[in-house]
Amino acid sequence: MYSDALLPHISSTICSFLHLSYASTDSAAITAQALLHLAGLPRLTDLMTRLHSNDGGAITAALKAPFDRVYFPELRSLKLVYQDSFPVVSALIRATHSPNLEELNVEFYIPTFLYKISRMSSGRSQSVHHEIASPASG
Repeated sequence: MYSDALLPHISSTICSFLHLSYASTDSAAITAQALLHLAGLPRLTDLMTRLHSNDGGAITAALKAPFDRVYFPELRSLKLVYQDSFPVVSALIRATHSPNLEELNVEFYIPTFLYKISRMSSGRSQSVHHEIASPASG
């Protein structure tokens, strides 16, 4: 896990890229500003990142703003890790406008539990998996 001291540097670097089609921050968290920048990239097809837990309010507020902005227009695969509440992740998923989304993997941590929701769809087959486990066993 990366230090929170690197958070502004990682996020500002992400915001400097204008033509990404794939973005992965490994275990480094990104800010709401960086997430919203990525969400607006017209060619981004794959995103794997961790959201910073202090940015939930900023993410939710931005996504509730008037829907004159299209988020994730070409996204095929979204993998998120978030350490707070499901409503933020839910709002982000609802705001995703891609008709091409094929894979969704969300993990969110609540103090004593890891909740993992995965949804993968391919053609006609779909599966939904819910798992509850303690962080030590995950």
